[in-house]
Amino acid sequence: TPDGSRAVTASWDRTARVWDLATGARALTLAAGPRGEVWSVCCTPDGTRVVAASGNAPAAVWDLGTGVKVGELGGDGQSKAVAVSPDGARCVVYATVGLPPRGAASVWDLSTFSLVAKLADGMTDDGGGDAAVCFAGGSGTVLGAGDGAVLAWNAATGSLNPALEDADLDLVAAVCATPDGSLAMGGGQRGTRGVAAVWDLEKGVLVRALKGHALRVRSVAVTDDGGRGLTASADATARLWDLSTGACLRELRGHGGWVVSARFLQNGRAVTASHDETAKVWEI
Repeated sequence: TPDGSRAVTASWDRTARVWDLATGARALTLAAGPRGEVWSVCCTPDGTRVVAASGNAPAAVWDLGTGVKVGELGGDGQSKAVAVSPDGARCVVYATVGLPPRGAASVWDLSTFSLVAKLADGMTDDGGGDAAVCFAGGSGTVLGAGDGAVLAWNAATGSLNPALEDADLDLVAAVCATPDGSLAMGGGQRGTRGVAAVWDLEKGVLVRALKGHALRVRSVAVTDDGGRGLTASADATARLWDLSTGACLRELRGHGGWVVSARFLQNGRAVTASHDETAKVWEI
């Protein structure tokens, strides 16, 4: 949550769980039901609700105070990734349909749970769960992972904007942006090595590449001021970066499997989640 008091985790055990970060105790369990794993969660900026993408079902909106599901963001297919806009007004949902999986994304109004726009084709994933969406600069622009590129859409019309400058990535698995829309990060791989990239969103140009991970970067996060970045990798580590220089400031080791998510918290902390079935909180 934005105040750093709680964290929400998504799991293949078909639940999302809410944790008290002061004690490490589980506060709530949000059951997705029998239809599939929970792939992705995202809290609203006011910390009152969470959106969860789960299995062969629409994305669900839950009240974090009561643990009650308050709405669904309908649509076909398997919802795989969700992101809430910085103003809390909208949510983008990425889903896959059919075999082989075909990806599509849509934008939803979080007050009415109604469809705002379907995004033009172009978004992809690797068939194994890596899919990335985020808002950049309010609720007007959506960024998403394309075929080795970061693509941009108009969130109101669904039309495709010019893509960001090519970072020579073979696959993009993660994307994020600062709330003011000035900077974006993407993560994926080049060959077998994990690489992240930083873009100036106003100009659409590549600023620098962040190299050091042995395997695919599966999650990226950036501080609100764009000063530091966080990457999570299949090499079982997360890394903290100085985005002005590209220097790795710290490597976070301790997980026993792929690190699939990393986020900044308040008060100089970060949280990571891993295939080793744990989430860890770090002083950074």
